[in-house]
Amino acid sequence: MKAKITGLFLLVIVFSCSQMSDAEDAAQMPISMKMAEVSELARLMKEMHSQAKTWRQTVLKGELVADTTDFYAVLVMSKPSKKDIQTPAFQGMAKHYQNSLDAFLSEKEYSLTISSYNNMISACITCHEGYCTGPIPTIKKLYISED
Repeated sequence: MKAKITGLFLLVIVFSCSQMSDAEDAAQMPISMKMAEVSELARLMKEMHSQAKTWRQTVLKGELVADTTDFYAVLVMSKPSKKDIQTPAFQGMAKHYQNSLDAFLSEKEYSLTISSYNNMISACITCHEGYCTGPIPTIKKLYISED
């Protein structure tokens, strides 16, 4: 049995490594695909998601988050993948996110921290509902149960 498997393995290797002409190589190669470039805004969103995950862990430990950050300016200045994204409505949603972020980061009472954190996550989802729905399931995983 072991000899048959080894023989089959060697047979596969021999056939897979056989020489083909350049024309055969070209005919069998898949069409070249270009990977989509990640926009500045998409990279920023990934950074924001990572930061929210870190804050979530801190809150789950029963601790307040002592941090300050200004994403608003970077949000409205980052180059998006589609030019029609940066509208006054987008700027308003970015401002709403920043306000909810500021409220969360300045919270001094732990009893209000989870609600404040979840409001920040809701601000993310609200914007994504209008512009890019794909990440919403991932963002929803950031919520913290208020039970």
